[in-house]
Amino acid sequence: MNNQFEQEQLIKSQVAKFADAVNVGDRDLFMSLWLPEGVWTLNPPMDMVVTGKENIGNLFTELLDNWEFFVQMVHTGVIEIKGQEAIARWCMSEIGRSHQGKGFQNYGIYQDKLVYQDNQWLFSQRIYHFSYIEEPQLSGNAFKLPKNF
Repeated sequence: MNNQFEQEQLIKSQVAKFADAVNVGDRDLFMSLWLPEGVWTLNPPMDMVVTGKENIGNLFTELLDNWEFFVQMVHTGVIEIKGQEAIARWCMSEIGRSHQGKGFQNYGIYQDKLVYQDNQWLFSQRIYHFSYIEEPQLSGNAFKLPKNF
């Protein structure tokens, strides 16, 4: 493995890819970020836990199908690497509007465990802790991303 700074950059890249997959609805990219036995937890109020890449991909699709638009943003993060394993935390925000017109905005923290395997960092566990949720009136216009974005 490369030096500490390079490894942290690789982990940051995986987290950015996670948000990008959410923002563009790319299930294949999303699933490529996980170990086969990965665990994705969305704490209350969602209260969901799924294990395994296929189940994670199914939940990803199920969740995104509910939204007219949905945007996930990664803010600051901290990373601790110990050999082939890492733990990290990321401040997050999300905003979206359902197909029924209901607004959604939240702030939270992702708590991650990653494993270095096949020359890349993969999520073995991601836990989302909601810090704040509101249902704002989002009366603006939503625009679809172009195909092949």
